[in-house]
Amino acid sequence: MPMPSLDRSPRFTARCGLLLCLALIFSYLEVRLPLVFIPIPGFKPGFANLVIAFTAYTCGCPTAAVISILRVLISSLLFGSVTGFWFSIAGAGASLLIMTVLLHTVRRYVSPLGICVASAAAHNIGQLTAASVLLSPAVFSYFPVLMAASLFTGTLTGFLLGRLLHSAERIPLLRRISPPDCPPTKKGSQ
Repeated sequence: MPMPSLDRSPRFTARCGLLLCLALIFSYLEVRLPLVFIPIPGFKPGFANLVIAFTAYTCGCPTAAVISILRVLISSLLFGSVTGFWFSIAGAGASLLIMTVLLHTVRRYVSPLGICVASAAAHNIGQLTAASVLLSPAVFSYFPVLMAASLFTGTLTGFLLGRLLHSAERIPLLRRISPPDCPPTKKGSQ
């Protein structure tokens, strides 16, 4: 299957830069803001995934992958660690894989909320896998807690994504600006 050509217009480049900056801001806030209400070690709400999912829906999955990888690299360099990089890249990779598969196969049957919940679960599984390789397989005892957290964060992110996609059509900079590689959804399925 040939790769779709990416729109290299200045508008597309500016939009990608804006989305990358938003993802980095959310990553920074997740690192710096303590989560008082959810005392789970290493837990983050995954708001950067909101930007990645929005990018996948409006610009296509390859663009979302590039922005996600750049976000992980830059955030790891600025306010992360080497171990944190491996956890982040494993989580982001698993999340993107599930998101891409769902958008390509069952997009018309699954809402943004469902895709975000699956993506959050995949992110946590990816991070647990990296932790089991780097630290100890015993980290999988943490699996039930992280899956419950995935349900919560994925639902929140999916709800916000649904609202954002609905509102984006009225904001010129946020509208779909290049033909995405993912098939379009039916009107009203978002």
